[in-house]
Amino acid sequence: MFTSAFNVLIEGFIIHDTSLKAISANQAASDILGITLEEILNRESIDLERDSLHEDGTPFKREDHPSVKTLLTGKAYLNQIINIKSGDGNRKWISVNSQPFIENGILKYVVTMYVFKLNCTLPKRVFS
Repeated sequence: MFTSAFNVLIEGFIIHDTSLKAISANQAASDILGITLEEILNRESIDLERDSLHEDGTPFKREDHPSVKTLLTGKAYLNQIINIKSGDGNRKWISVNSQPFIENGILKYVVTMYVFKLNCTLPKRVFS
């Protein structure tokens, strides 16, 4: 039942191990990121958000990504707006949430949720 519920969500979910390798994902994550489930499962989190930009158009550094921040701090990072280059080469805005999955006081997984944002526009400087 959990797998069925996971796969009907419109939000993209990816579960990462503590090396940030994707170990599970749903179809919505594939749709939002514009790559196949196989491609998701063969990449580290940072690679999934390739060529990412902040809202002001500046590039994301590795340590800026929500999943990396969660891994390093054990804290959740919510509503992080990121502009990504999807698998087809087009740019799109997504909202990213990352949550730690802690068991017996130990960080076991990082759960990252991706939501496609329709109401954002690229900053003018991105096009210059």
